[in-house]
Amino acid sequence: MSTTRGTARFLSSISFSGSGFLCSYHLGVASCLIGQNILPSFETEEGEAYSSSLSSPRTIICGSSAGSMIASAIASGVHTDDGMNILLKIAKKTRESCGFLNFLTPGFSLIDQAAPLLFTAIKNATNSDKELLLNRLQHIKPRIALTHPKTYLNPMRSNMDAYRYVDEFNDIKDLVASSILSSYIPGCTGPLLLNRENNAVTRSFERFRKHSIKVKDGNFHHAIDLDSDFERGNSDISVGDGRLMDIYWDGGLSNMWPVVDKSTLVVSPLTGIFSPNTAITPTPTTANMLTVRRTNTASCEISRKNIEASMKMVLSPDDHLLEEWFSSGYDDASLLLRKNNMTNCFLI
Repeated sequence: MSTTRGTARFLSSISFSGSGFLCSYHLGVASCLIGQNILPSFETEEGEAYSSSLSSPRTIICGSSAGSMIASAIASGVHTDDGMNILLKIAKKTRESCGFLNFLTPGFSLIDQAAPLLFTAIKNATNSDKELLLNRLQHIKPRIALTHPKTYLNPMRSNMDAYRYVDEFNDIKDLVASSILSSYIPGCTGPLLLNRENNAVTRSFERFRKHSIKVKDGNFHHAIDLDSDFERGNSDISVGDGRLMDIYWDGGLSNMWPVVDKSTLVVSPLTGIFSPNTAITPTPTTANMLTVRRTNTASCEISRKNIEASMKMVLSPDDHLLEEWFSSGYDDASLLLRKNNMTNCFLI
């Protein structure tokens, strides 16, 4: 799970799962790991200089769905408190703008609310310095999960066959565009009709095509040609001014818990079994849990606790609940560090 370089321990890779509004749990975990120097920090000149001295990427941060936004923010140097402020703004906007249906309200696009806030946060964290951002991404490398829709909907193929990812970025716009598509579920987190008002999805995929963002196969890790991945004219599902099947979808649909290898630390607000990977999750309800398998290595617990958490993921919770989940993430990460004797200083 961790490697030692000199006197510092750090993660070779970490994965932030799909989480919806409960990405506050991820931010709590990240806050603890950064405070313990398990994840690099760019908040001080010393931290910036230390990361800049490394000759190879220090940590790969996988992210799926809302977890991709957390991965992008942390890798860029966005403070976890700023991440929480963004989440609270989005949750408040959702509650104020929507009724009983919450973010499923027709005409409301959750990711169109998130896109400009994420862009501004990364821009501020890097002082609009492209070279500074690229240097950081060399040492904390995001790997953003995507789903190929035609493969995902093919009953003869497994979900993992539809798994794609992006791990090379040229600027902030590439990073944000990847995170937006990784969080896009048609008619759910984003518009079913691709229109001019809610256009974050359209602009994000245009970014992929016009700027040749390199997409890789999630299983074989080779680059994929976009024209071959999306064969024009083969889809009969037309939506608005575009084709629903001609853009990438939410990464959590194909791979909710993406990992690099067996050493990847998995972070999830849902309890489950992630063997052989170590995981930071809420405490299981029972020792012998009933689970449903989602990927080759991950099974999600069937429990009231997970059902309640899933509801909070998709229906905007009150601020105090989001803050409670932030604290839970911090505490669960602290517990894991203590168990593995990885604490570098006193944990509150």
